[in-house]
Amino acid sequence: MPKHVPANGATLATAVRAAGMSEREACRAAGLSTSAFRQVIVADGIHPSTPIGNVHALITTAGITWSELLDHDQPLPDLPPTHLPDETRLTILARILTTARHGTLIEHLCIVFGYTLDQLEDDLATLAPRFAALGLTLGYPNNSAVTLSRGADPDTTQAIDALARLDAADRPITRSAASVLHRAYTGTLSEQRATRQDRIDMAALTNRGALTPGHGPVLSADATYSLMLDEDPTATT
Repeated sequence: MPKHVPANGATLATAVRAAGMSEREACRAAGLSTSAFRQVIVADGIHPSTPIGNVHALITTAGITWSELLDHDQPLPDLPPTHLPDETRLTILARILTTARHGTLIEHLCIVFGYTLDQLEDDLATLAPRFAALGLTLGYPNNSAVTLSRGADPDTTQAIDALARLDAADRPITRSAASVLHRAYTGTLSEQRATRQDRIDMAALTNRGALTPGHGPVLSADATYSLMLDEDPTATT
């Protein structure tokens, strides 16, 4: 589960009261739900899914700074990346974005890099054409998370699929897949009576070229040859 970003809820609550605002008025001004607001006030934390733009609106409404809101007792890098040379900082950011399995939350980048939102956007604008040269599109819709997308690219999709098939081919088959393979050979495997696991194994074996696609659960010629089996196990002489 994602971890909450530590925050000084008491400081925010005091500032909201000092501004003469009710909880509902503060939520409306920041565009936050009541639960998200109370998460900060009561639990001293900002959920990673909370858009940074809304948090910025909240502290602006309350009249406090990011430093006053965030809990800087948490360990930070000895040398914030914003103090690094520009190209070094951009390289670190690019590596993070290209290796992240999912989008990287903007508020997390701001905290770890010591960024302001404007500084982060400047670096992203610098990286965007570099990613574009590789066919990658950089985006951060609704100021929530930074993502990279390669869009529609049939050639890359085909290469990725081929790599996945090679990777799957190098893996040993499971016991349940071996059972499906044996039943396909003996003719006792029925698609109508196949279990959910059978169907998963059948799809995996088809992808590996062990079963013939579109011809029911039967062994492919390659599988028959590899297993040194006769073409027709029921044939008699």
